[in-house]
Amino acid sequence: HRLLKQRGRQLPKPAPVHSRDVLDWANAMEALEREKSVNVDCPATINTISVCTGVGGLDLGLELATGGAARPVCYVEREAHAAAVLARRMEEKALASAPVWSDLRTFDGRPWRGIVDCLTGGYPCQPFSFAGRRRGQHDPRHLWPSIALILEEVQPSIVFFENALAISLWDSPTSDESLKAWGI
Repeated sequence: HRLLKQRGRQLPKPAPVHSRDVLDWANAMEALEREKSVNVDCPATINTISVCTGVGGLDLGLELATGGAARPVCYVEREAHAAAVLARRMEEKALASAPVWSDLRTFDGRPWRGIVDCLTGGYPCQPFSFAGRRRGQHDPRHLWPSIALILEEVQPSIVFFENALAISLWDSPTSDESLKAWGI
């Protein structure tokens, strides 16, 4: 919040929370507590490619959420420190062993078509985030066009990404149409 004020920006007003939403959430949590499990029909194996992997937190969460069905067959991470952590986690058997590709922009997804079920990742939010400069496609960290190309090449049946809310508000011809095409 302080950083935004220093840059002369204000935080966006939060969406109003309605008592109905809180009640729905509380009822859902109560039902989950009673059930102690969630039944999800998952295939035995969901092969994933993880882009902008970081240290693998999203992949671990996806593995846990699918009961171990999600298994990365390739990681794409350009930051050397994050790639070193990935390698260590694979050695420790905390993450599935898979090759690590070091450059999203040169990754060729075509050989993975028909093998990979899911493309997942947490690509940089700085080009769109309210805390960033919001330079969109003019920011060198804007990686969505490379991800959109990989989506076209791989044609996965599942797409799972996390990003800042502002990505859905961004009006950009290069991002907007491809985000909508993939239901993001």
